[in-house]
Amino acid sequence: MSTRLVVTSKIISHFFNKLLNINISNLLLLALAIFLTTSFRKVIPFGNMLIIPFFMIIFNLRISVKSLIIVLCIMTATILAIYYSNEFYPINNIISIYIILPCSLFFLSNPKNSTKLYSQTHIKKFLLYLIIMIGINNLIGFAQYLVQLSDYQSDDAFIGIYGRHGIGVHGLSILNGYLLIFFLGRYIKQKKILNIILLAFFSISFILTFFGFGFISLLAAIAFYYLFVDFKIIRLLRTVIIFCGISLLLFFASPKTFEYYINNVKLAYGYLNNSDKTYEANIPRKLAAFKNYYELVKKNKQVLFWGTSPGTFNSRVSFLLNGEYTSDHFTAKFAGNTRSSYAEEYIYPLWNNTILNSTLYMDGTRNQPFSSWLALLSEYGLISFLIFFILIFSKIRKVTKRLQISPDDSSYYSFLTISSLYTFFLCFGENLFEHSEFFVFLMIFKLIDSYSFGGFNIFTKQTGKC
Repeated sequence: MSTRLVVTSKIISHFFNKLLNINISNLLLLALAIFLTTSFRKVIPFGNMLIIPFFMIIFNLRISVKSLIIVLCIMTATILAIYYSNEFYPINNIISIYIILPCSLFFLSNPKNSTKLYSQTHIKKFLLYLIIMIGINNLIGFAQYLVQLSDYQSDDAFIGIYGRHGIGVHGLSILNGYLLIFFLGRYIKQKKILNIILLAFFSISFILTFFGFGFISLLAAIAFYYLFVDFKIIRLLRTVIIFCGISLLLFFASPKTFEYYINNVKLAYGYLNNSDKTYEANIPRKLAAFKNYYELVKKNKQVLFWGTSPGTFNSRVSFLLNGEYTSDHFTAKFAGNTRSSYAEEYIYPLWNNTILNSTLYMDGTRNQPFSSWLALLSEYGLISFLIFFILIFSKIRKVTKRLQISPDDSSYYSFLTISSLYTFFLCFGENLFEHSEFFVFLMIFKLIDSYSFGGFNIFTKQTGKC
């Protein structure tokens, strides 16, 4: 009996040692995964300047020349925007740059040196920690949804220990979307029972968070990938069947929510395709934000090129600092008037406390004038926007091309490509760059970047090819 206990304890000890493999880098990844998947995540966007340099040192990353181009663009656009607008909101500018710039530098950074095995350990550990933590959230969420333990309405009951901060349950939906993509790729490559079970688990969890725009973004990302990047009719058919199943699950889980999503699509389509604009009164205010930006640049061409200056139009920083999202208008009392004339005229009428108080829990994503792409374009200007977009796209393309070299990396290739597309589409409807959910994608990308860099070096040394 004692021998069995000793053997059992050794097996358990070996399992946990293999699971955690605690060292400084893995401990940091575990801590980060916990912070990113619980209510602690509120510190992430405002801790960028501390967290990112630390990870760059630990994982041996260096600032690239492209990063310096981003710095130059941001500084130039900010100075010219202030000059031409005759408006100066230093707190807005500083906080916006404080959030955006470190993420840009981190994203565009390059590994100094790497081995494939070492980097593969990091990406596997981080994904494992995310799977465990999001899995815990989901299991609690199932209980909350079934017995209504939370104080949310039913559509927002599935929250786990993720917390209300930021975009709340929609953020948990986004993270479930990343893991859905991961296990979809794993299932397509290896049809193991475990992959099917985990794909179903994260798919159901994704649906029960009831984030319609997230569902559309994920569907668009996967459709784009299998139609234009890796077209195979069998895979496309399997994916269509899976999403039909997910849609049916959504319909049976909450018919009213499903109907709400369909109405959103009809409203957007009706407005965009109705030449006499009889839908004007019903235009989703998210679309109105883009329309208002167009009206602004027609009146002021300088805004098109240099923007309104960071944090002064429809970014999360702009909303936080104008006092609308803080109790008793704390930031407005502390920082004074931080609402620019552009936000006052074009954005504030679309989203404010009066609207929120009159339509509590009824004013969905379609009416939130949030969009990271619009914020980047409107606040930093067209020139900076195009340079930023080109550099980001080229970086993603460079990493995915490395992954294509080795057949063993095909699951990482599809995962990173679809996740990038998913993030791209999400940024049309959320100020994602300023939320902790973007940091999850950022970490996954950088760990795969280091992994692919190590594998690329090994491959080129062995074959002499680039």
